Amino acid sequence: MAAEFKGKKAATKEARKILRRQIDKGLSSLQSQRISDEDIHGARKQIKIARATLRLLRTGLPKKQYRAENCRLRDAAKPLSAARDATVLRKAFQGIHRGARGSGIQRGVFEVDRMLAAEQSSAHRQIAGSHGVPHSRRLLHEARARASRWHLGKDGWSTVGEGLRRVYRQGRKALQTVQAAPSDTTFHEWRKQVKYLRHQVQLFRPIWPGPLEALTQELHALSDYLGDDHDLVVLRSKLTASGSPLESTSARQVLLANLDRERATLQRKALRVGARIYEEPPALFCSRLRQYWRAWRDA
Repeated sequence: MAAEFKGKKAATKEARKILRRQIDKGLSSLQSQRISDEDIHGARKQIKIARATLRLLRTGLPKKQYRAENCRLRDAAKPLSAARDATVLRKAFQGIHRGARGSGIQRGVFEVDRMLAAEQSSAHRQIAGSHGVPHSRRLLHEARARASRWHLGKDGWSTVGEGLRRVYRQGRKALQTVQAAPSDTTFHEWRKQVKYLRHQVQLFRPIWPGPLEALTQELHALSDYLGDDHDLVVLRSKLTASGSPLESTSARQVLLANLDRERATLQRKALRVGARIYEEPPALFCSRLRQYWRAWRDA
């Protein structure tokens, strides 16, 4: 079950407790002798959620301390990223070559899949080294211990509400940038803010269960569209890089056409859902939630 505010103590203290629990879950995923794809995915997911929770506490921490803690969690996820990305890219490639026909195309598909499989195996070997999982564990242990010593600022909505407003505002601004100047970079920046907002809204679900559960589901769908699009961006760069096994012109054209068609579909869906989610100005969005927060806390 996803973590949520319970309203039993000061919001900042609850958020810190939730964050430490999220770090614990990330550490739990990295305890096995043989780390699986599921373990890597679970650890990375918990680190991302913890970074979203940390953003709720941003104004309650000194700027330098907030940046240090955010970097610590970010760096804990880095060693896991190569292995996870290699697995995801292979699955993404399997999706775009379905239905491709012709002996030349099939040879190209086989060569690319073999390349991606080799990269996947190499990435898994690397995370077992001292700069891999052990490094991630050390940073997560440090992050958890340091969180217990934070001297947080204001206790109520003024801190966590401001953290939520900031992330919503950044996501809305990122959407406007995508609408004005769509590019791989602008879509990627929007994706990061959407993920933070999704995880934050989940924490607030008890204050307004029906609507916030629906919003969480929409944010989940939006982050999936943007995440799948980003995977295809990375995959495209591999397929078009110098030395790519796609030497067959016919295979290259067919596979890239399939990839670009899928990206266009994902981006259309993302823009449609995103426009609905980010319709309200940040002040209005957070003002409404503040009212429900106060009524819930007073109940």
